[in-house]
Amino acid sequence: MTRQEIVESMVPTTLTHHSTIVSILILIIIKNNITDADVPDFITFLLKHTNKTIGEMDTDIEIGCKNGYTVEQQIAIITDL
Repeated sequence: MTRQEIVESMVPTTLTHHSTIVSILILIIIKNNITDADVPDFITFLLKHTNKTIGEMDTDIEIGCKNGYTVEQQIAIITDL
């Protein structure tokens, strides 16, 4: 499986911001040179390290939108960290 397929399989399709979360995770994975084989462990580490669930990421993106930040602005902020 490719990085994209692995991430897609780990993010529930029922989330409002499914594609945004997938895009954010892919950008972080690429930025950190994570191999396809290490993607599941890296995502697990990332969620544990940030003390977030994927569902909470979805909620946070929605809150950001309600506070006037576009999805694109939020992606830029997160991936520039």
